[in-house]
Amino acid sequence: MAWTAPRTYVSNELMTAAIGNTHWRDNLTELRAGGIAIASQAALDLITAGSATQLTRTAAGSALQYPRINAAENAWEFADGFSEQDAVLAAEVFG
Repeated sequence: MAWTAPRTYVSNELMTAAIGNTHWRDNLTELRAGGIAIASQAALDLITAGSATQLTRTAAGSALQYPRINAAENAWEFADGFSEQDAVLAAEVFG
């Protein structure tokens, strides 16, 4: 089963079980199954856009870690404290 784009309803339209099942029940089932949402997650995970159409999750880091972009600049990661590179970047951004 796949997500079905919601229909546009018109005045005096006869609602049938087939319409309701397709646009309400099936779409809610798809959402619940992770068709659009992330299939699994845990408390404190970082949810970000992995692409224009997909969400991704990064598992939570340890205590006192902070999220940052990795060295390849293509994903999030959790890091310990500020590195020298982070301090230089912060100085450039925040003065």
